[in-house]
Amino acid sequence: MSAIGSQIGSGWRLPSRVRLLWLPSVVLAVGLYGYPLVSFLTLSGAADTRAVTMPYRAIYLLLSLGALALRKKRHLGITLVEVLLLVFSILYLLRIAHETIYSSPLSRPISDVWMLAIGTCLVPALATRRALVTEESANLTLWLTFSLSSAVALLLWWFSPSSSAPAVRGIGNDAFGPLALGYFGSSAMTLSLYMILRPRGRIGPKVCAIAVAVLSASAIARAGSRGPIIGLALSSVGLVYSLWRQGRSRRVLLIVCVCAVAGTVFLDSLVQLNAPVLQRFLMTRERVETQSEGRIGIWLSALSFVAESPISGVALEDPVTRFHPHNGWVEAFLATGVVGGFLFALATLALVWRILDMLHVDSVAWVALLLINHFCYSAFSGALYSHGEMWCLIAAVAGWRLVPSRRSEPSMSSLAVVVAPGAIPGKNKRIYIS
Repeated sequence: MSAIGSQIGSGWRLPSRVRLLWLPSVVLAVGLYGYPLVSFLTLSGAADTRAVTMPYRAIYLLLSLGALALRKKRHLGITLVEVLLLVFSILYLLRIAHETIYSSPLSRPISDVWMLAIGTCLVPALATRRALVTEESANLTLWLTFSLSSAVALLLWWFSPSSSAPAVRGIGNDAFGPLALGYFGSSAMTLSLYMILRPRGRIGPKVCAIAVAVLSASAIARAGSRGPIIGLALSSVGLVYSLWRQGRSRRVLLIVCVCAVAGTVFLDSLVQLNAPVLQRFLMTRERVETQSEGRIGIWLSALSFVAESPISGVALEDPVTRFHPHNGWVEAFLATGVVGGFLFALATLALVWRILDMLHVDSVAWVALLLINHFCYSAFSGALYSHGEMWCLIAAVAGWRLVPSRRSEPSMSSLAVVVAPGAIPGKNKRIYIS
């Protein structure tokens, strides 16, 4: 029995790879919340924005390259969804190269487009494939990510305008414009709710998560954008589904009750403060968007150009407005044509299926919830070449099936013990303990 007990003990220990896998975890955490964190350095007006963000992006690229260098220790293979994304990425980079060669006018310098596409999207995404290799590394990534989001939320509260000016939407730079502020609040709120309601965890981090959730709600209210509200609603549904699939029906009931009370209080606060986000929803209700205005008009305008060159695509941005079409999937068809657009759409469907699978596992469910948030961000705002947070999450989710052990922790009902030859005469085979 002592021999069997020692085998059980060794079976419970996960491989210790933190020394090899901490760098991909850092890349994913910094990719999600590093940019808004360093952007606080520009709020005092003492430094130019690019003087701070350019060194940050260079350091981030070096971290990503360092994480890629560790991959030679282990070959993970490649999944079908990664093949689809790889082919689409090649077509998309060819479009950027075409814009470079023919000097097509864009909304930003072509050098910035290359820097964002390679330095904050492609290379970090390749590096973060290993961020969820084991439950150990997934938990490390979670704590790094939550720590950075908490720091940003605290600084956001410190630098925020006074309560006498609730209609102020941004706080002074590109990282905290209305959209970025709202989507930061949405993703930080999602992560905080996960930390509060997850089955495991101590009381201290949960109290900290409650404080971050309150600060995140304030950011969403001040942002005055509808997309973050929709993203938070979808990720909350995903969290409820995750807890239900993990057999946490009591927590699901708790969520419903808390959301009912908190939602009523939050809505009442928005009405009393006349918050910008409430004004945007009221404007949407009062004005039916036609084909010539609003997001729908932008999407239809971009798609109308795809017919001119359906195979190879037309341009990186709308040829008329010279701005991205505010939808990642519309941009995929505009930039890479029908071929690249369908590849990206198929990859998205595969990722959604994988998200549903990851929501069954406690240690990685938070990554799936954040990707839901950023999919919503891509559906209403942002360009593919600058949405590094989404690509890092996509890479982590796309490579998750390559993880050796998919479940969050082994259970006694499925624990297999290999008995050494001769330990039990005539019984040299697996014994299942239930």
